Amino acid sequence: MINKPENTSVRPWHILLDIDGVFITTPIWKPDMLHEDGYSDFCQDCVQNFNELVQQIDARIIVTSSRRYTKTKEELALIFQNRGIFTPIGALLPIYENVNNRKEELTLFILQNMYEKYLIIDDDLSLHELEPAIKQNCIITTYSKGFNKEALVAAQLLISG
Repeated sequence: MINKPENTSVRPWHILLDIDGVFITTPIWKPDMLHEDGYSDFCQDCVQNFNELVQQIDARIIVTSSRRYTKTKEELALIFQNRGIFTPIGALLPIYENVNNRKEELTLFILQNMYEKYLIIDDDLSLHELEPAIKQNCIITTYSKGFNKEALVAAQLLISG
């Protein structure tokens, strides 16, 4: 049997991924439900929708959540695995000085990295003000719904082209 060479022209999708408002949908006035590992639990429907998305593409996760200030990439990877997300975390968004919001962080990061294919999944309201060329790659979730079926369908439309 002859193995076909890998298609090196296929570029991975970089998913710039938030956690709160994407996987954690507990109302902000309620304490988070805790997983058995002692960290906030994720909405299983949102996890299932995300897993359905990443099964369709070659995905690299870059965590953009403010939780990156207190957790390492390895700690977040374990948290994701404990909740059923097995796509590896490739990186954490760098912590930039002199930025005011997530919009500025993501804009700076995207301009520095110039990814061919990327998808932003986040609930941060500042993302509504992104430049159109960046915003077209953005799925803005709502905190109480997270990465629901509607967000999944929107993401599938973006990755299909």
